[in-house]
Amino acid sequence: MLSTYAGTAAPRNPVVAISPAEAVHWLDPLAPMGAIVRLGRNSEFVVQDEPSAFCFQIVSGCVRTAMAMEDGRRQIGEFLFAGDLLGYETDGPQPYAASAVGDVVLRRFRRCAIDRLAASDTEFDTALRQYLSGQLRTARKRIALLGRGTAGERIMSFLREMQARLCEGGATAFELPIKLVDVADYLGLALETVCRGVADLRKSGAIGGSRTYFVMPRLALRVLH
Repeated sequence: MLSTYAGTAAPRNPVVAISPAEAVHWLDPLAPMGAIVRLGRNSEFVVQDEPSAFCFQIVSGCVRTAMAMEDGRRQIGEFLFAGDLLGYETDGPQPYAASAVGDVVLRRFRRCAIDRLAASDTEFDTALRQYLSGQLRTARKRIALLGRGTAGERIMSFLREMQARLCEGGATAFELPIKLVDVADYLGLALETVCRGVADLRKSGAIGGSRTYFVMPRLALRVLH
């Protein structure tokens, strides 16, 4: 069967334009309060069920959050990229672990630093609220998709999300920095199902590219179930 479903990703990193050549990220005012942390592939920097007083801004690279289930399975919660904020919404024991997908650069600062800045800077407070609201909207869409979406819909929605996060200026092609085994744990599918689903989408012409390189259509296409 075929569906007209196509997922979209909510904006998560608002910027204030200064000129065509530069922009200010809403987290920039926190930079003087942070410490730069550099980590290699698969390095864990947030431990599930352990408390943490720190938040992290992803400066470069990709980070994944994951929860270990009681039966030993892993559920990946989200993938975070440059400009994203991790750890502010959870005080005390962390419900997830966070680790680097590849080499990453992080800016670490205490959660209380965000609260102090938000209390004294209304523009920053507004941007923080907008960012957290965007995260909540994205999480709700993801829950609905994982609960009712077919395998093909989940895969296509994920690729659309990555296109929105990794492409600039309306580009349609990107290199996926995430292994398919991580994609499977993110979408709640078996690795074999994801591999077969990607292959089917390429055979049908719904997407292009090969291996970790993807070329997405500009408009929503019908997606294989």
